[in-house]
Amino acid sequence: MSEPRVPPDAPLGEEALRVLSRPWSIGRTLGLLALGRSSPGWSGARILRVELPASLETLRAWLPAPLVPEPSVTFCVASYPETSWGRPYREVFVLAHATLHGRSVRYVAWIVVDDGLALVFGRELGFPKKMATIAFSEDDRALSVRVSRYGETLLELDATLHEPWPTIPAFLEPVVTLRGSLGPGRLLLIQAPERVSSCRSAVVSLRVRPSLADPLEALALPSSRAGGLHFVADLASSTIVPGVHVTPGPRVSWRYMIESFPFRAM
Repeated sequence: MSEPRVPPDAPLGEEALRVLSRPWSIGRTLGLLALGRSSPGWSGARILRVELPASLETLRAWLPAPLVPEPSVTFCVASYPETSWGRPYREVFVLAHATLHGRSVRYVAWIVVDDGLALVFGRELGFPKKMATIAFSEDDRALSVRVSRYGETLLELDATLHEPWPTIPAFLEPVVTLRGSLGPGRLLLIQAPERVSSCRSAVVSLRVRPSLADPLEALALPSSRAGGLHFVADLASSTIVPGVHVTPGPRVSWRYMIESFPFRAM
């Protein structure tokens, strides 16, 4: 069963239109960011994650110094049916396992999204979000995801959902992003509060197709079924809900930023 979607060209809500009707000002912008402030940034988020072995050689090329990669990634799909700005969206992303000055972290190596506003907000915080078509369907027993970019299918994921699992956080380690474009960049460490209401075991099958713009096949992810976890959780938004910690980290060289730009932007 596919969940209801708000089309990209759907009209804005009455409250958003009311705020937009004001003259440009700091208060107008803060008013837009405060829409839905009484609720978490993402209410009822549905997240599937699976940890997989991955090519250490590829991750060494993808991750900027001083991150030290490990030969594994967390592959995630997420659907956000309710957001503070009133527009649901979906995203698919790869978190590379790494250490930063001896601390275990998860670096956002790749991420696609199907909503323009979510893309803009994410890139402001260093998430290298790119637009994609994400077909997402889910019922109580199964989940299916198809991701397409530039008219071609990029990946297919199917999962069966099973028995309840002891409740744990959806994201255990700090998430590291990279803010910047073609000049020197800076790593950011992001930790957001979350409230998990459901956790279930899952069996996941993932198929990745070759792509020059999104070379996920270089990770050499296993094609066999793998165990994962499915969460339903409320997540806080750093621009809306207090409690999210964004800590500036080390700078990243301009050389890496320029060389990696096509992968992070195209």
